[in-house]
Amino acid sequence: MYQSVWDIMITRLFAIVSMLAVAACATTETATRAEREPALTQFAPAPSVNTRLDYEVWDELLSGMVFSFGQSLRTRAGSPPPKTGSNLTPGHDSPYRLEGNRVVFSLFTDEYKALIVEYRIALEDIGNEIDIATLSRNEQLAYWLNLHNALMIETIAVNYPVKQPHRLLFGDPGVLLDDADLVTIQGVPLSLRDIRERIVYPHWDDPLVIYGFFRGNIGGPSIRREAYSSSNLSANLRFNATEFVNSLRGVSERTNTIDVSQIYYEAAPWYFPDFETDVKAHIARYATADVSEILENDRPLRKGVYEYDIADLAGGVEGGSSYYVVDALSGQEDINIDVPQTVTRLLKEFENKIETANRRRLFEGRPRGTVTIIDGDEQQDTTEID
Repeated sequence: MYQSVWDIMITRLFAIVSMLAVAACATTETATRAEREPALTQFAPAPSVNTRLDYEVWDELLSGMVFSFGQSLRTRAGSPPPKTGSNLTPGHDSPYRLEGNRVVFSLFTDEYKALIVEYRIALEDIGNEIDIATLSRNEQLAYWLNLHNALMIETIAVNYPVKQPHRLLFGDPGVLLDDADLVTIQGVPLSLRDIRERIVYPHWDDPLVIYGFFRGNIGGPSIRREAYSSSNLSANLRFNATEFVNSLRGVSERTNTIDVSQIYYEAAPWYFPDFETDVKAHIARYATADVSEILENDRPLRKGVYEYDIADLAGGVEGGSSYYVVDALSGQEDINIDVPQTVTRLLKEFENKIETANRRRLFEGRPRGTVTIIDGDEQQDTTEID
């Protein structure tokens, strides 16, 4: 029997409401790029120790805050109906709103925010207590991915509600989110862009790494429901690559062009020097039949429309309606959950998506209505990312 997504979500909401994520992100005084570039050389990988880092707490936080939307059906979502008695459509109206995972920012309690802040500080402390560059390459990469994503989630949460995170400004004069100094490691103030483009991209040759960075918006790679670690890194990055490449966010077809995400253009200096040839070859490695057929058409690549709207279940909108429910696991009654109407609308669309996938037999052979059709488990793969 098909299990209603409402049953799944009510269980998740019950767990989430009892949890927590994010207080203020103090920005450090910015150094000029010229001043910081030499300092960043200290983060060049030089593995020499076998120390391993434990991300169990981040695992638990992510599993409570991330809702998985599963693989794209490669169909743009239609315009949602406006709010009753209004021409306005609160919440998500993006044609890509049923792709990529979502963070339930609107449901964060102050306690949950505090846990996220505490954990981000712990990650920063680790980077100041040990020399990250001496860890194995997979340990280093997992650390930088988790730190980047924790910073992104923390910063959005403390500034919530926000429709498009990339527009957030910090300091005077205002510095955009990507370039604001959010953390200091070994005396070096770092931005999100620093972590991506000045630490990871120059020192890891495999373009798989670009799929590990959560951008806070729908257009980028999905946030995982588990932390990256040295033992799951390869499998999880490949999973994210496959989801993204085969979504409309990654590749779409036009009359005279093949539109690809702007993240490939951003990563071009490190991974795609012969852009058309290299990007097509990279995408082909993870493409399923639909996207492979698109690549077979000899058309030039073009930068596609990037969706900057927040990857939030409520679409960056506060306010909701109170519901009393019976928890399916405990049998407790009168559990009060404040659910934004934008969430209930999106979840109904998500349920329709799952029903459509089942009708098309897209998940043939998998258990229906279970988490496996949302975010399947991967076997551990300790392959080192070059």
